[in-house]
Amino acid sequence: MKSSHLVILSILFTFSFNTVQAVENVIVRPVTGEYTSYKLDLDKVSSSAPALIGAATNTNRPAPSWKGLRKKNIHAAFIYPRNNRIYLFSGRRYYRFNAQTNKIDRGYPKRTGVHGWRGLWKGRIDAVMVSPNKKKVYFFKGKNYIRWDVDKDRKDPGYPKQIGVGGWSGLWTTGIDAAVTHPVNNRVYFFKGNQYIRYRFGYGVDAGYPKVVGEGGWKGLYPDITAALALDNNRIDFFHHRSNAALVANHPKMQPGYQGVVEKNDARIHEYYTELLNGAKPYSTVRIMIGAWNKAEMVQPIADAIDRLVDVKIIANNYGPRWLHVSKEVEDALAAAGIKSRVCNWRSKNIDYLDSLGYMNINHAKLLLFSDVAGKNVYGKKLVINSSSNWLNGDTSRPNDSLTISDTRLYLYHLKYFQDIWDVACEGKQLPANTVFGKVLGFSGGLSAGFFPASVLQSSPPDPVLQVIDSVYCGDGKGKIRMAASKWSLSVRGRAIRDAIVRKRVEGCDVRVIAEGYRGPNTLETNRSLYDTFQTSVIGWAKTRNHSKYLIAESYRNGVAKYIVIMGALNFSSGLRNTGEYFGPMLDSTLTVKDNKALYRSYLANWERVWNTATDSSNPFPQPHE
Repeated sequence: MKSSHLVILSILFTFSFNTVQAVENVIVRPVTGEYTSYKLDLDKVSSSAPALIGAATNTNRPAPSWKGLRKKNIHAAFIYPRNNRIYLFSGRRYYRFNAQTNKIDRGYPKRTGVHGWRGLWKGRIDAVMVSPNKKKVYFFKGKNYIRWDVDKDRKDPGYPKQIGVGGWSGLWTTGIDAAVTHPVNNRVYFFKGNQYIRYRFGYGVDAGYPKVVGEGGWKGLYPDITAALALDNNRIDFFHHRSNAALVANHPKMQPGYQGVVEKNDARIHEYYTELLNGAKPYSTVRIMIGAWNKAEMVQPIADAIDRLVDVKIIANNYGPRWLHVSKEVEDALAAAGIKSRVCNWRSKNIDYLDSLGYMNINHAKLLLFSDVAGKNVYGKKLVINSSSNWLNGDTSRPNDSLTISDTRLYLYHLKYFQDIWDVACEGKQLPANTVFGKVLGFSGGLSAGFFPASVLQSSPPDPVLQVIDSVYCGDGKGKIRMAASKWSLSVRGRAIRDAIVRKRVEGCDVRVIAEGYRGPNTLETNRSLYDTFQTSVIGWAKTRNHSKYLIAESYRNGVAKYIVIMGALNFSSGLRNTGEYFGPMLDSTLTVKDNKALYRSYLANWERVWNTATDSSNPFPQPHE
């Protein structure tokens, strides 16, 4: 991860980490990379969609298509004038690439600073560029840079130096993402986040910079640039990360020994959504599904976005006396802002048709979709945000989580899900009889999504939570399962999940559960008998006012580690289809991310903080603190 970007997004977000309130933001970079070819004569990208690095489907792309580098992220790239070979740096290693054969040279990759390029840092390189006279190569990492002499093929004495102190005045002083010398105008372009600087070598930064990528220049190029490579006088290849995930965790500080009594509130998730709405670009798309909404302050950024010609649609529950609805204050604020028509209240239109298909008329999802965001602190394209947090003032006083992923396919499937619901519930359209909302979809790169409930016309979809639990290997005693449950009854599905974790405990996994405290037989919190099961099955448990609904797992088999995160608004008891199960079916969704160690560790740290502030689980059944 480049030091300037902390997260779920080299997109997406630059945030702070507050250890007192334990607010968490972490940009996670998966292992699959993409590239975009930019045509300098046309001043635009050669294709609207980036290509996968080294993919077999790149046959229609001009060579090189980076054969042999599939599933790699490129962090720095340049052509070395001494031998005219292309050098590509990925993590600790570098590749030497032959553009004529479109192949990696034999014997590569090698370790940077160990097996080659001695004198450079032995870890990851942030950016690299060649001077216009091709006599020097400049390597950047963090706050420092190294100058390399081409003729002598070695690092110049006295380096590394600090950016802006030893040279390169006017540049960002840390965390440059990419750099490239333009083969025609000989200007050096530096990229960081969604901005770029044009630099005149030997003179300094040109007036008017930095500018925003795609607006001030580089049309059609999207942020999250990790490397740039000038291949000839008409082509620059920009490398990107394919998908990015950001965790925004709302973990309020709690008084020790109590049931989640809040000492200091934190509204990070809602502030984050406001930043996204403020960053939505004109003519972009925003889609929102929200179950409970009494936070009237969220109306204004939506109204402002619509004034900027952002296409906004919202699916929400209608006003009602219970908390599971849009409040009267929000209804009034929507009307006053003149945007009530942008909100479809589930229970107000075409309900007979929905009920005939077996859908319940309550929306429990907490989804946000953004097609294009470019703001001071947030930027990215095709964003899917899934969360456990409603837009409630009370949700700032209990643990919640929100996961942001930038992925085109994931975005398009969620967009279709939203549109299908909107067409039926809001426009009164009669969808084809074989339309099903409930699906579990898998994607390459370890991403999958679940949409619920399933239609009565479809057999039950696979339960993504049970799928994750069943996939954990416990035989070596290293298996670990951590659960954060809000509502968990002994419905058909609730029992199945309970039985699955008990099996994993018997198989040798370390299983621990954080759950909402039981408050009586008619409440929505965790069922009392579940705690009895945890106790008798030697499953660690703790109670708190938790509202997150996620499960994370870690296991090892044959020396290979597996890391899984599954999260969303779907409780562990809610039904997946219309079978009369407890608290369902309702509109719901899940996101699953596999083999992303950084994201897993971020969720694990969040889980452990909640665990450490919850009621002591050594007490067989402590009474909840009211």
